[in-house]
Amino acid sequence: MTILRSSRSGAADPDACREVLLTQAVSAYHEVAPPGVDLNPVRTDLLCRVACLHSLGRTHVGYDDLVVLAGYATSFAYHPTLFSVMYQPPDSPEETERRVVAAIGYGWEWLPRAADSEVAWQAVRDTLDSGRPVQARWLDDYVFAGYRDATHRTNRGVHSLGGWSEPGWMPWTAFDEWCKDSWRLGRPTAPVPQTPTEELVPALLRRMVEWSQGDGRADVDWMREGVFGNPGILAYADDVADAARPPERFDPGWLCCHCVNRQSSGRASAARWLRRQAPLLTESVRACLCEAADFYDKACEAWLAFRAALGPEGGKDAVTEAWRDAASRARGAICLRRAAGYEREAAGKLAQAVEALGA
Repeated sequence: MTILRSSRSGAADPDACREVLLTQAVSAYHEVAPPGVDLNPVRTDLLCRVACLHSLGRTHVGYDDLVVLAGYATSFAYHPTLFSVMYQPPDSPEETERRVVAAIGYGWEWLPRAADSEVAWQAVRDTLDSGRPVQARWLDDYVFAGYRDATHRTNRGVHSLGGWSEPGWMPWTAFDEWCKDSWRLGRPTAPVPQTPTEELVPALLRRMVEWSQGDGRADVDWMREGVFGNPGILAYADDVADAARPPERFDPGWLCCHCVNRQSSGRASAARWLRRQAPLLTESVRACLCEAADFYDKACEAWLAFRAALGPEGGKDAVTEAWRDAASRARGAICLRRAAGYEREAAGKLAQAVEALGA
């Protein structure tokens, strides 16, 4: 439901104000990201896209689906001082977007960067007037679900969900700052032909195997020094084990923070997705998928043990102290190598499934 309100703020300020709020978008966001949920291990760009799609009734699409489709479920990217490698999908952004759109059966567009905040405002307003929410890119993405329009900019605002703020009305000053910082808007377009399940699943299983071994990021100039797939986990383990490498030689994201959490959490998405697909396939293939899911669950346990060793409660100082302790570093490296081993076993089971399917 869309709530429309028109008001006039009074004789002292005759600036007319129009308010639009997509209540279905607000509800959809809170369904996929309930208040209090820890978003540290979540790829918020995918979560916000799910919320936008759910608000339009496309509730068959879940967060796990997008994690798998984007390639993050079984891939890994590592560079000790460059956190951005793990925010790039293992295939090119263009190929990834085509696969996601075809799989979910609903189009999506990313708007080009606007010349200024006024142009961005018009795009937000026009999209919301059409009944569609807006995804706004940032360090952690927003969903814009409403706006308050006014002639005077200072009276404007957008209803935002996500980011690092409580849900509610973002004033114009904050919106203007966001536009200067990282302006990019995405929005759903319209239904498109959907890839049949019998085509989608075999192709994805094959890519999951390939992503676990390495991926296309290694061929991109600015990421060539990264290590990808299972070799990336092992390279990370080697650096963790090297107590002569102080924590300052890592980007802080690798100190059991977002670089680790948002990658390792993909294994749980892989396990859940595989178990959902298993009943659709033959008995032998079903068994391979279920065994692979079990290995990904074990990998999750190993990743959590890694966090217990090197990501203690107590904030940045406690984490830094743990990373200066050689024994803790050694325990953490053991956990990482154990996770890599389980993931290698899982990929082997998926490879058997791909062979049986002839994919």
